[in-house]
Amino acid sequence: MADKYKFFILIVTAFFSFFSLIKDFRNTSKSFFWGSFIILTSFMILLIHALDLTQILFYPKQIALEFITIPRIFNLIL
Repeated sequence: MADKYKFFILIVTAFFSFFSLIKDFRNTSKSFFWGSFIILTSFMILLIHALDLTQILFYPKQIALEFITIPRIFNLIL
């Protein structure tokens, strides 16, 4: 499956899941809201792994960490 379709599935699922959670927030308690939020977040993480998007989503974070740590390494060396 093409990556653009995987991202589309992930974004649509996340939008509808979190929208339904926020819509029902007025009628629920805080503990139920946070429990539902954790369950939905876990589901989204599993969906990311099922669609093999892990490396694609983590690559920008890895690049950002390299940009942050490389100047610090140079400061330690010099």
